[in-house]
Amino acid sequence: VAKFPDALFAKLFSIIGIKHFEELDKALWKWKGRIVYGGHEILTALGELAEFTDVGSIPSSMVVMRILAALKALAPEKKLQQSDCPQAYVQAFLNPDGKGPMHFVRLPKKWWPAEWHGKYKDPVVPLYKALYGHPKAGDCWHDKFRNEVLKLGFKDVEGWPWVYVKGRTFDEIEVITTYVGDVGMFGGSELDADIIKLQDKIVMD
Repeated sequence: VAKFPDALFAKLFSIIGIKHFEELDKALWKWKGRIVYGGHEILTALGELAEFTDVGSIPSSMVVMRILAALKALAPEKKLQQSDCPQAYVQAFLNPDGKGPMHFVRLPKKWWPAEWHGKYKDPVVPLYKALYGHPKAGDCWHDKFRNEVLKLGFKDVEGWPWVYVKGRTFDEIEVITTYVGDVGMFGGSELDADIIKLQDKIVMD
């Protein structure tokens, strides 16, 4: 607290559930777990609840994916691809520029290394990645993804967040859009090359 007076503190916890639980065939069920940042209770160094007033990331609408599917139907020679960015948020840093408050987290005791027991009363560790549950995780992921796409020559589409376009004519046009971790890509012969370049910076399945 003395070293980082503007630091923020929260807890980590896990959420575990069964994916495809609604399916009658239990063979389709799959256990899925995620470590989550306790964004509902973030404390300042003075023990007061922290406030986040500048959170503003808005995911793209699924309408965009439907538009890309319609374009593919009109131009079957074009490519329409979909990819998943596993653990999308943690691909981004909370403070990539080194600015902003340090974030510290408390781990559940069952996650403590053996050497912590009997040595520490209330240990915290620094958090560098944008974990699910953090109020700014979506913004951090958006900024990272957007920056990498813009480096490839894509441009923002006004009024359509998370949608990026490259090229001027329909023959040249490429579109990349993402809904959290699901990425849709539409374009011609140059699309594959841009996807490969993007995969150098963004983990994509």
